[in-house]
Amino acid sequence: MESYQSLLGFITHFCTCCFIFKLFLQLIEEKRIVYILGILLSHSERYHFIIIYDCLGL
Repeated sequence: MESYQSLLGFITHFCTCCFIFKLFLQLIEEKRIVYILGILLSHSERYHFIIIYDCLGL
């Protein structure tokens, strides 16, 4: 049962990261803000970086 809870926690975390960054990108209209987002992503933990770019389709 604990393994399912761990998997559910990972999936929830993954979906939350995707949702937040997709929402944030919808609000971005200027290129300089995209540049700032790139800087933020470069300082993110590696697994978040991969998840975010995978969700964005980059």
